[in-house]
Order: sequence, then structure tokens, then C-alpha cells
Amino acid sequence: MKTSLTAMMLIVALMLAGCQPEDDPQNGGGDNNGGDPNGNNTEAVIDGHAYVDLGLPSGTLWATCNIGAERPEGYGKYFAWGETSPKPTYDYWNYVHSCFHVYGMLDYNDEFNYAKYCSDPAYAWHGVADTLTMLESVDDAAAVNWGGGWHVPSLSEMSELFEHCSWSSTTQGGVRGLKVTASNGNSIFFPAAGYRLFQLLYEEENGKGFYWMNQTFWNDITDAWSLYFDPSIEPFMWSPNTEGTLLHHERRYRGFSVRPVHAAVGN
Repeated sequence: MKTSLTAMMLIVALMLAGCQPEDDPQNGGGDNNGGDPNGNNTEAVIDGHAYVDLGLPSGTLWATCNIGAERPEGYGKYFAWGETSPKPTYDYWNYVHSCFHVYGMLDYNDEFNYAKYCSDPAYAWHGVADTLTMLESVDDAAAVNWGGGWHVPSLSEMSELFEHCSWSSTTQGGVRGLKVTASNGNSIFFPAAGYRLFQLLYEEENGKGFYWMNQTFWNDITDAWSLYFDPSIEPFMWSPNTEGTLLHHERRYRGFSVRPVHAAVGN
């Protein structure tokens, strides 16, 4: 009887070992293989984080994984725009830069106003706006979590990908997403990780991806620029001042993925 019980416990332990949380794409998991399962990339590392040189004119280096993921297919962690830690609930009320969070109340006009990164007096606390439109390093999820010069991509850095790389919907490691391939043959993969709002994960099952950039939206500071994609829709050719399948903007308090970038080594 004792022998049988021991054997059963061993079988259960082996079963659990085969389905640890890190195997879930939401938790990263697997080896950091440089972003291409076919081995086309030459993997290099800055401060412990792998990147790919896409041969871009600016020299910008793109990380192979989202923050919080251990492989290119991993969803990683979700961040509200301008926040540096994930959290259980994503909404205006607990958004770190909302007037409600900072002052404990709404503004006198009962609007959803913002205490920082608010260049529009219509959305500022008592109409007093700051001039900030781009993330400071203290509010940059990549800079805070990875250090070493990593940062959330800018609008110009993301647009450079649109202009100099080819984009294609694909499935990698069993995860849907977009593959971005450079003329030098190197590539990165953006998993369709969906987004978080309140305590729920949305659009992941539909294969959609949402990634922050580091700048508030030009026409509405309650939004920030983001990469948005639906693998079922063919990406369009990006041009300045254009919105569409890839270039988008969303409410800052939503939880999106972050894919860090780094300046060319030596810069």
C-alpha cells in the first residue's frame, strides 16, 4: 500500500512538472532564442536582455521579448501608460497619473483629468497643464525594469519599423502575432497578448496585440500612441499622420504590453 501511494505521488509530481506556469505564454517561459525559431538572428545581450539588430538607419536595437517574458512568444507583463509595475486592476481610478489617484478626488468639473503628462488645460487639474508629452525615465517601464539605456519605443522608432521592415501575420511557438523582418534577414516577433482592463484580459483570444509607445496622442492627451494589430487584417503601409491597423492610440490607464528598445551600442 505504501509503495503504491509513493508511486502515485511520483506520477502526480511528474505531471505537474510538465505544466508549470512558465509554460503559459502569459508568463513568458521557455528559452530566449533571439526571436526566430529558425535561428536566423544572431543573438546579443545588453544588461541581460537579448536584442536583435534589424539594420535600421537609426541603429535602434529591438528587444526579442516583452517585459516580463522569457521568450519571444511570451506575453509578459501588462502596464498602464507611464506606470512601471503591473497590477491586478486597470482603470482610471487607480491610474497613477489620474487626478483621482493623486488628489483623491476629481477636478471641480467632475471630468477624468490627469495630474501629469497633461498638456491640455481642459484635462488638467484646475486647468493648470504641464508641458510633458513624452515619458520621463522615472515613468518608463523599460527604463525602470531593465535599466541600461532600455526605453519604451518612441513614435519615430516604431514608424521606422513600418518604413524599413516587412510585416506578416504568423504563428510562432503556438502563439499568434506579427513577425517583423528586416532587409538583413533578422526579425522580431510581437505576440498577440491582448490588453487588460479592470481585472480582465481582452482580445487575446482574437489574436490582437497592443503595445505602448512613449508619447501622448496629439489630439487627446487622455490617450497615448500605441501599436495595435489584428493578425486577421493585412498591415497597411504606414505614413506620417496616418492611423490604421498598426498605428493607434488608446486610453492611458489600460494595461498593454511593452517591447523595449535600445540605442545602438556605443551611442
